[in-house]
Amino acid sequence: MSENIDKRVREDEFYAQKYYFSYSALNRLSYAPQMFYRHYVLNQRDDKMTDALLQGKIIHCKLLDDGSFDNNFILLPGTMPGDNAKAIVQKIYEEWKELRPEGVTLKDYKTRIIEILKEINLHQALTDDKKAPMLTGDDKRLEKIATQQNDDYFEFLKRSEGRDVVDIETLDYCVSVVDVLKQNSEVDALLGLSAGEENVQVFNELPIQMELAGRPFGLKGILDNVKVDFDKKVIQVNDLKTTSKSISDFQESVDYWNLWMQAAIYDTMVRETFLRSNGIDETDWSVEFTFIVVDKYTQVYPFRVSPESMVIWKAKLEQKILEAEWHYTNRNYSLPYVFATSKVTL
Repeated sequence: MSENIDKRVREDEFYAQKYYFSYSALNRLSYAPQMFYRHYVLNQRDDKMTDALLQGKIIHCKLLDDGSFDNNFILLPGTMPGDNAKAIVQKIYEEWKELRPEGVTLKDYKTRIIEILKEINLHQALTDDKKAPMLTGDDKRLEKIATQQNDDYFEFLKRSEGRDVVDIETLDYCVSVVDVLKQNSEVDALLGLSAGEENVQVFNELPIQMELAGRPFGLKGILDNVKVDFDKKVIQVNDLKTTSKSISDFQESVDYWNLWMQAAIYDTMVRETFLRSNGIDETDWSVEFTFIVVDKYTQVYPFRVSPESMVIWKAKLEQKILEAEWHYTNRNYSLPYVFATSKVTL
């Protein structure tokens, strides 16, 4: 009973303010409404940082937002404590978070460390000295845990809050990918990496939010790269993708992951933000969308989306928005739209 009440409270909180669909949210609602409901409505987040997602974030950061790496990531120490010591330090760290005292080390948690060692029956064979230096069994137990390596790990845990942890092997790979991208002249031109172009403005990691006329919700997204050429009247929207497959398989990924939806959303938001809202005639400008793909072989290819494909994708997007409106207004997240509204036969 209380679980149902909690769901209603969370649902009311979700609907209390206007919602803006990202590509990820709209895509999830499209194929698994119950997952959308748990993740976005009930706020029961279940996302896990996969290796591919972590690599993608690092590459984006190093390529498009150079200088912010230390704010978003922390490098894993070269050497790590053993499993038992690591688990103990992590417990102490969880307790440290409650009050966050400054300047403390593991030795300041002597009593708690001794308690934990007793609970897990570790180092309990150590006894009091009968001659100098007259260390007690607890002193010896503390020395086993309060080592420099374990203290360094304790400090690492403190510094890692709010940041993604990355090992040196992953970082080296991502840096090599960034180097390959920067050396590609076509990618360099698309992203506007090289300085010197006049009357051109480049936006990296650009957050955009827009209203949808007549809809109870809007759209939002963070665009990897937008390059506005005022002389040519061209807006280039670039999205960087890393894939564990080959570039020859990317078309399949566009269909499987509904990446066409992301492109259509970004095209729509860019036109609204840069053109319509500023009273600029869209017919005088062109918006070009490109997926810049890096595959598992570190091959790079910019997949440009044709105007004809974009027209088709935006028509499909409008249908997805209609379906989303049905789910949203009816508060029905039981099944995908086609199954929830009709009888599907084989």
